[in-house]
Amino acid sequence: MPETKRCPGCGKNKPFASYHFNKSGKRAGKPLDYCKDCCRDRNRDWNHRSGRQRPMSEARECSSFLGVHIAETVLRGFFETVEHMPYGFSGYDFICGKGKRIDVKSSCLCYRQNRAPEWSFGIGQNDVADYFLCLAFDNRTSLTPLHVWLIPGNLINNHYSLSMANSPRVIRKWDNYERPLDKAVACCEKMRVCSNLL
Repeated sequence: MPETKRCPGCGKNKPFASYHFNKSGKRAGKPLDYCKDCCRDRNRDWNHRSGRQRPMSEARECSSFLGVHIAETVLRGFFETVEHMPYGFSGYDFICGKGKRIDVKSSCLCYRQNRAPEWSFGIGQNDVADYFLCLAFDNRTSLTPLHVWLIPGNLINNHYSLSMANSPRVIRKWDNYERPLDKAVACCEKMRVCSNLL
């Protein structure tokens, strides 16, 4: 059985594999006081307090704002029970109550000359996720959800990206995977009211 250590941050006994190790000095080779998760959270909080970084909720112009802050907040309201993976976790963002790995993708309508407006979801040939939750928004200003698709991974995980034109013919192709919009809309509305975010 691996050795464990209590983290003063989260108060949990965790195996040494959950800790970074001192690389020099008298404590070289021994685990740091705080676990990896608490170290990450403490560093993030310090960066926010010191002004080195802004919280994602305040960084509207950042490309990750839509995909991380908005989309993943909507996902938390979409499923009753989820286990949220840390930011930057590879392959998927959540595990739902049924044990399925879900990667959240979001896109706003993109307008190109002589083409129907379309959404483009970056799949990146991800063969780890069991499902992709694709959230289609109108634009980055109002961020009103127009469609929500829960698509099995084995249908699209060989794609680098998935483009969907905003046309009845294309949207009908994905009818079997479309989910009701009410939870997504309610989630976005709650964010508007609670934080004046949108």
